[in-house]
Amino acid sequence: MEEKNKPCPCPKTECKNNASCLPCREKHEAAGNLPFCMRGEIIQNSKIKNKQVFKKADIEKLHTTPLGVERIKRNLNLEVCDVVAWCKDMILSADKLTQEGKNWYAYTGDVIITINTKSYTIITAHRTKELT
Repeated sequence: MEEKNKPCPCPKTECKNNASCLPCREKHEAAGNLPFCMRGEIIQNSKIKNKQVFKKADIEKLHTTPLGVERIKRNLNLEVCDVVAWCKDMILSADKLTQEGKNWYAYTGDVIITINTKSYTIITAHRTKELT
C-alpha cells in the first residue's frame, strides 16, 4: 500500500519515484542501498564523520573469527551451529542499527551485536543489561 499522506523527504525532487514509496524502495533494494527516507532510521548518530550506511547487500560480507564464534555463543548462551547465520538474521530484523566510531551496533530485542564497519567482522554480541 502506498504511503501518500507523508511528504517525501528525499531531496531528489526530479526523480520519477519521488513521493512514490513502493517504487522507490524497490529501486533502491535492487541497487543494494536504502532510500533516503530510511537512511536516518538505520544510522542514527549524525555526529560521526564519514559514517557508512549498512546496506542489505552488506549482509553477505559479514563474518567472524573462531574466537568470535565462541564469545558470541558464551555471551548469549547459544546452541546454534552457524553463529554467523544467526547474527545475520538478527541484524536483518534489528530494531535499530547505529554507528559509533568504527563499529555498527545492531539492537534486536535484548541483544546487541557489534560489527566492525571496515572489515564487516562480527566482533561480539551480548544481552542488554536489565535495569533493577
